[in-house]
Amino acid sequence: LLTRELMPHLVAGARVVVVSSGTHFGTLRRSGPFPGPRWGDPRELARPRPESGQRAYATSKLANVYFGRELAR
Repeated sequence: LLTRELMPHLVAGARVVVVSSGTHFGTLRRSGPFPGPRWGDPRELARPRPESGQRAYATSKLANVYFGRELAR
């Protein structure tokens, strides 16, 4: 929402930078012990259990990738 509201105020040539990481690949890549992302109830992602914190983090990184791709589109 913040990005959408700011878009009309950006000057020509301005860029929006979205930061993510390879963590969203999960254990398929060498990004560490993170499990792969899993979409679920947003309330679950907002209040992860101690054992699901890494999955929530990986899911948030995937959400950043999707957001950046959609913004570019």
